[in-house]
Parts: sequence; structure tokens; C-alpha cells
Amino acid sequence: MTATVAARASTPDTARRVLLDGDWAWSAVAMLGIGSVGIMRPVVWRDELCSITAARRALPALWDMLQHVDAVSGLYYLLLHLWISLVGDSLPAIRIPSVLAMAGAAACVTRTCRILYGPRVGLGAGLLFAVLPVTSRYAQEARGYALCVFAAAAGGWLLLRALHRPQWTRWCAYLVAMTVAGYANAVALSLLAAHAVVVGAGWWRHRETRRVVRWAAAASGAVVLTGPVLLVAARQRGGQLFWLTAPGPPQLRELFPTLAGSSLVAGALIVLAALSVTGPRRALLVGAAGVLVPVTVVFAVSQAQPLWYARYLLFVVPSLVVLASGATARLPLRATVAMVAVVAVIGVPDQRAVREPGAHTSGRYPYLSPQPPIRYDVLGRELHRRARPGDARLFLPAEAHWQYETYLDWRYGRDQPRLVCQARTAVQAQRLLPTADADIGRCIGHSPRLWLVRAGRHDTAPLRGLSAPVGTAFKQRYRIASARYVQGSTLILAVAATSHSGPTSPPR
Repeated sequence: MTATVAARASTPDTARRVLLDGDWAWSAVAMLGIGSVGIMRPVVWRDELCSITAARRALPALWDMLQHVDAVSGLYYLLLHLWISLVGDSLPAIRIPSVLAMAGAAACVTRTCRILYGPRVGLGAGLLFAVLPVTSRYAQEARGYALCVFAAAAGGWLLLRALHRPQWTRWCAYLVAMTVAGYANAVALSLLAAHAVVVGAGWWRHRETRRVVRWAAAASGAVVLTGPVLLVAARQRGGQLFWLTAPGPPQLRELFPTLAGSSLVAGALIVLAALSVTGPRRALLVGAAGVLVPVTVVFAVSQAQPLWYARYLLFVVPSLVVLASGATARLPLRATVAMVAVVAVIGVPDQRAVREPGAHTSGRYPYLSPQPPIRYDVLGRELHRRARPGDARLFLPAEAHWQYETYLDWRYGRDQPRLVCQARTAVQAQRLLPTADADIGRCIGHSPRLWLVRAGRHDTAPLRGLSAPVGTAFKQRYRIASARYVQGSTLILAVAATSHSGPTSPPR
């Protein structure tokens, strides 16, 4: 009887031990599960099409492109290229690496908080990270943001390990993590300033200089190793970030809702962060420095050289979770799990929203884009269904050409109408974008049927807004047989003026 009672009493302790000993694994599994739900629902958008066109190139062609554009994404493109060479380039395949990276970030957040607070808070922190809408949002995007978040989270964890036991292998691991963070997002190197604060505070307490010297060597190594890409990126900046402006109070107000992926969840995190002042001082310093120092540095630098865009600061999300987790430092495990559950429930509407088909169009969610998303998938299916052998296709305006062409080439290959008015492909141009023929009025040719795809809604007046030479060429050579709005684009069928389609063979 006594043995039975003892066995029953030990059951909760065994379950607790299993949970806490495998805290990092449970956090990673939770992030994998949550991040995979609905991964195919959001439609690929412009930035993901950049990843697709870059990663599908041969390595020499990718290298040539990076000399001219998007060098800051070169590491991500290389990794994605290697990945799709193994598993293919389907939609879930190109997004799975981001899910894996975000799961790794959840594990690193857990280990960081285990060092700072203990295993109970570590598990809660990893789960809190996993239920944030923003982590799901970027776990489901084929871009380098999740890789950067993972590297930043790993860098914070490895720094604490190296400071605790300053072995050269640990400092090398830290150097690698911060180098990857810099290659994934050059702005993430501002985290080194936060780490300097943490290291400096440790020196102030213990007056131990060797740790400072070793950190400085590792941090300098990361900067040196990322130096080449920083130099190339600085040369390319004018063509890529010309649209950024100096941030002000409105951008600061939008920052935390964007970093959480939800205004309500951001409010909850801020409340938890405020309550964490009662937690361990070192943990408070690590979390607060990891959020406030990079934000301050990037905000200040952006007054002279604009680099500020809220999603470029996603790498501070792990530190924000570390800071917020301090509120549970003195709570039992059940209370910690309950807190995570409350945040998860608060975020349910935004979890649904970030999985809507057009969710990826807005790079500042929960602040939505006023423009309707372009459904390349719906357009592609419609064009593929209605096209006939011998048809041609044209995309207008020219600046939107590459988005349609990249999607159609990715999904349909050569099984589509012949493309007209393209002077050079993106690979030939060594850019993300192909080069359009300057004389569209001449190059549209005399195909029996020409599919014109225009960005926006033009179904009631298909040719309105075209330049005079293009409009004149169309009117002289073609008549409009049909115009159909297809969720963000208009698909127009133009039939050669000398061609006649009787009632027995209407245009499809």
C-alpha cells in the first residue's frame, strides 16, 4: 500500500522532470507544430519571389547576381539553393527552412532563460516565443528573417555560456552565430552593442578583464567576417533601400506591435516586461539591453542613414521574450504555463490573420497594406487553363513583369504562352529583375492571341492608362476579346484584328 502511494506521488515529479529536462526540445517542437499550421495558405508575394528566382539559379549565376543586387541576402539564397536541390522547390519546401530556423530560435530562447532564471522559466519562455503571432508569420515566409532570429537567439545563448566558462570553443561558436546573424541581416550586428553592455556590466562586478578581451576578439571577428558583404551592400544600398526615410515617433509606436505580430500581444509583453523588474538583475539587464540597445542604435543611425524598418529589427524578439519571462521568475510551473496560455489565446485572431492568403503582402503586420494582394496562384491557374498553343503573353507595367514571370516560370516552366517584350532574362541581366524591351509597341508582334496581364483592376477599360505608343499598337493589331479581374491583376485576352472567332469557338 505504501509503495503504491509513493509511486503515485512520484508521478507528477517524473512528469515535471521530463518537461524541464527536455525544455529546449519541447519549445522547438511547439514552434515546429504551430509554425507548420497553414503553411501553404499565404500566397507567395514579391519578396518570396526574390528568394525563388535567386535560389533556383546555378551557383555561378547566383554569384553574378549578388555582385549587383541583394548581397545582404546572399547567405540565405545559398542555403535555400542547397535545400531545394535536395527536397525540391514546392511552396512548403521553400518555407520549411524558416520553420526550422524559428524552432531553433525557440530552443535557444529556452536555454538562455534556463541560464538566467532556471529550467521552469526556460520552458515557459520557449513556449511564449512559440505562441507569438510574429514567429509564425516569419516561420512561414521564404526569406532570411527567421534565420536571422535564430542566429541572434543563438548568439545571446552562446554569449552567456562563454561568459560562464570562457573556453575558446565557446567563443568561436559565438563568433559563428553573430557572423551568420550579420550575413542574414546586416542590421543585426547592432546586437553587438547590447552584448557589449552585458559584458561591461560583468566586468564592473568582477573586474575580470580576460572575458572582455575574448568577447572583443570574437565580436571583432564577426565584424571582419561580415565586412565583405557590408561593403558590397553599402554600394548596393541606393538601389535597394532608397525608399527608407528617417524614423520618428510614429515608427517607434508601431515597433512593438510589429515585433509581436499583434497589438494585444505586444501590450501583454510590455506588461510582463514591466513586471520583470522584480526578477534577477542580471536577467533584467540581458533582456533589456537586447531590446533597447539595438533599437536605440538603429534609430540613431537611421537619422543620417535610414536603415529603419520594423521587420529589420525582428532579431530583438528573442531578447523581448527573455525580458518578459522575468515576470514568471517566482511563479510555479503551472502559473507560468497559464500565463503562456493567456498570451496564446489573446493572439488567436492574429494567428488566423497571418495565415490569410494575402497576409504576407503587409511587411508591417498588424498594420495592413491598403493594396489588395496579387494572387499569382489564381492568375497562373486561370492563364494556364485558358491558354492555347501559339498564344503569347505580356506583362504591364514593366516593373511588375518580373513578379508574374518568376511565379509562372516557377510553377509552370515552359508549359505556358510565349513571352514577348523581354529583352533579357533576370539571369542574363544578372539581376533579380529581367529587362523589358523599351519599344513595347514594336515587340508585341502579331500573335493570333496575346494575353496581357496588368497589375491592378482594368477589366472595365483594359487599355486605359497605357502609354500612347502601346495603346495605339494594341488598337491597330488587336481587339479585346475578354478582360477578367483576377484578385489583384487583370487578365486580358487580345485577339489579332485579322482573326475571327465565330460563335462555335469563343475565346476562352
